Amino acid sequence: MCNYSRSVSIETLSEVTAAYNRVARAQATIHMSLPRHQNIVTLYQTLQTKKWLFLLLEMCPGEDLSVAIDCWGEKDQQQFSNSRF
Repeated sequence: MCNYSRSVSIETLSEVTAAYNRVARAQATIHMSLPRHQNIVTLYQTLQTKKWLFLLLEMCPGEDLSVAIDCWGEKDQQQFSNSRF
């Protein structure tokens, strides 16, 4: 039995077409080749079945990325609105 001390997230991607499958696998290969960096989510491993591609990713607690982008967008807009030219 393995005992891992890190939290992970599993993303599941269904295969729509063979072309999509090749692109998803290529993106996963590129992502796994990146050096570790504090601003890049780590992709630990992939698992592929006939119908699914599973990505084992570093867990990033908090909201969905789109929520974070929306929040930063509002802050940037407020800063821009308050700027004097």
